[in-house]
Amino acid sequence: KHASLLQRPYRQNEETETQHCKHQGQYDQWLHMAKFWIGFSRYSLGDIEGARAQFDELEWEMAPVATDHSWYLGLPRWHLLRGEAAWQAGDVEEARRWFYDAPQETENYSLLELRKGQIQEALGNIEQARIHYARVAEVLESADPEAQPRREEALERLTALLEAEA
Repeated sequence: KHASLLQRPYRQNEETETQHCKHQGQYDQWLHMAKFWIGFSRYSLGDIEGARAQFDELEWEMAPVATDHSWYLGLPRWHLLRGEAAWQAGDVEEARRWFYDAPQETENYSLLELRKGQIQEALGNIEQARIHYARVAEVLESADPEAQPRREEALERLTALLEAEA
């Protein structure tokens, strides 16, 4: 009888602790999403360095939780934003890392391929740049008019590279 009295509060505390951990996990998830959107907002407002700092902080906080970096796969456009922020800041190597790690089935495949072409061109890998620019032109061949400026940019770079080779 006495043993069950002693164990009962312990079980309640264990349940309370489990609930607390569950709520803490949800809170942390929402906090990380909020930090992501703050970084996204900074990027959208032109504060590239602020966005990069926000993304770096988020990545640093998440590193102990997910050592394989799979956590950011669930964040919308994570790779594209990180790559774009690095590209706009002039950090070709970091941009390369993020754009080449991005899932290929992204809705922004043409932007991803355009940036890969620009990165390869900046690195002096002209053949690889041409391949990426050609993919953009092909993917956007029958796209809506809103996507045509990206296609035209890829075609201009492709043409310039072919003319420079000739």
